[in-house]
Amino acid sequence: MSLTTLLLIILIVLLVAAVPTWPYNTGWGYGPSGILGIVLLVVVIYGPVLVGGLADPSAAVQVEGLNYFADTLLFGGTILALARAMPASAPARSG
Repeated sequence: MSLTTLLLIILIVLLVAAVPTWPYNTGWGYGPSGILGIVLLVVVIYGPVLVGGLADPSAAVQVEGLNYFADTLLFGGTILALARAMPASAPARSG
């Protein structure tokens, strides 16, 4: 079994497990699928930028490729952390 096949199988299992319809994770909400979605988005969009930057012999281009990849993961993690800190629902108003 090649590494690509193994990674594809792991990706499919993670995608199926992250759907919030299974009995063990109904209380989790969309957190796991949101995290997985952001990681996949970063890898699909900025993965080629990272690979292209590392393939260039110039150090400035390599740093720029790593910077795009790392910054996007950082900002995605910040968004998820802020979403987790928000209350699940607004309190009911009386009146």
